[in-house]
Amino acid sequence: RGRALLHSSDDAARGVSLEALIAGGQPLEETDLRALLADSNPLLRSLAAAGARLSSAMTPEVDVAVAASLRGLNPEALAAVTRVIHTAVQNASAGGSGETARLLALVKEVWPSADAAFKAEALGALEKVAAQGDGGIEALAAAELGHADAGVRAAAYRILGALRTERGMALAAQGLEDSNKLARENAAAALAAYGERALPLATEKLSASRAEVADAAILALGRIRTRRAEDALFEFMQADYRQVRQNLAWLEHIGSANGIWAPLRTAIEDSNQRTVRRVLHLLAAMG
Repeated sequence: RGRALLHSSDDAARGVSLEALIAGGQPLEETDLRALLADSNPLLRSLAAAGARLSSAMTPEVDVAVAASLRGLNPEALAAVTRVIHTAVQNASAGGSGETARLLALVKEVWPSADAAFKAEALGALEKVAAQGDGGIEALAAAELGHADAGVRAAAYRILGALRTERGMALAAQGLEDSNKLARENAAAALAAYGERALPLATEKLSASRAEVADAAILALGRIRTRRAEDALFEFMQADYRQVRQNLAWLEHIGSANGIWAPLRTAIEDSNQRTVRRVLHLLAAMG
């Protein structure tokens, strides 16, 4: 019934049938594949091409047609290929490295014409099979750490945590300096996945001049959850605790906020509030 719908005059029905066959891991017959790759509907062409890349080998002629159908995809076609990729991830989880290699090859082929939404979705899907990759997934993610879209960067950092390589750990540490909060948080989670190996890199970022970078480092150390990580956080907070004691002494000295002392009192109270927020952030990071 599903294959019969491939010959329907209704493009929507053909698309549903095609996606169902791909989801079921059923390769297309060559005659059907050739017809779909020559179809006037770009959505059907891209779906057929994506399904073909995930299945068995093909003739050189069909290979050329598949490559042409995966170039310059429009947003609708990119969304359709994204659905195929999510389906392929489920199959790859059970099928091992061979399925993952074909999935990665498909993603790389579409990548040059991909928009930010596709890249974020594809990286999120690849994270689930990253451990089965051969290094290609890490290279793909690393190349997107400078992407203008924060969602793409955030998804790339998550992959680095799944791979657990030395390069990935160093890149995750750099991600603590990202300009976007979600990207920094994902980089912190990725760095924490390396455990105590990441302690020197995370501890170094505690002294960053940007408060948000230090906060990301606190998040990473809090998630490592070892005695040494806790000791590093405790040592880091000592300077803040000393400052609070000095602030309280000054507040007692200047009394109520009147006259020339009012700006100083405001500055001291702001300093105390920053320390309180940091302590709360640290406690949240440690769970």
